[in-house]
Amino acid sequence: MNENEAKIQKAAEVLKDHRIGEIAKAFLNNPYRFDSMPTLTFARCTKLSCIDNEVNGVILTHDGNELAIVTTKFEISAAPDSSTFYADGIISYNSELVLKVTATKEYAEYGSSIDFSIYPHAIKSMKAGSWLNMMGSYYDMLEADAKRREEEPRKDKDRQQASYIDLGDY
Repeated sequence: MNENEAKIQKAAEVLKDHRIGEIAKAFLNNPYRFDSMPTLTFARCTKLSCIDNEVNGVILTHDGNELAIVTTKFEISAAPDSSTFYADGIISYNSELVLKVTATKEYAEYGSSIDFSIYPHAIKSMKAGSWLNMMGSYYDMLEADAKRREEEPRKDKDRQQASYIDLGDY
């Protein structure tokens, strides 16, 4: 493996170790799951200053830092009978482009799914930095909040149901 191949391989490993593909996929495919918190804002994003084209994705803001996870417009594959569409998957940190990869969108019977490709051949540009850790911590914070919000109605239902139960001497 030559020096360039090793650098590309290392970039893919860093992205994988930081769960960038997994987290981008969760944010882009399930944005309705996440909501802003007092210290972390989660919002839809359609324009970035570092990209001329219209984009679609999400933007997270925390302590004055802005992390955007977006895709450009998807184009259909040239392969016959393909249900795969391709775009650029982009992450910007404080208005600076820090990652550009191939993103795919697959259509199936019950909807579509976007995937950020973090394979060596799909990385178009990358600038490693603090955003790698921030993206994971932002995701963990938002995921914990989503789980808490999902559990609240169940706890209320259980509390109400339990209030109607008298176990007597048992």
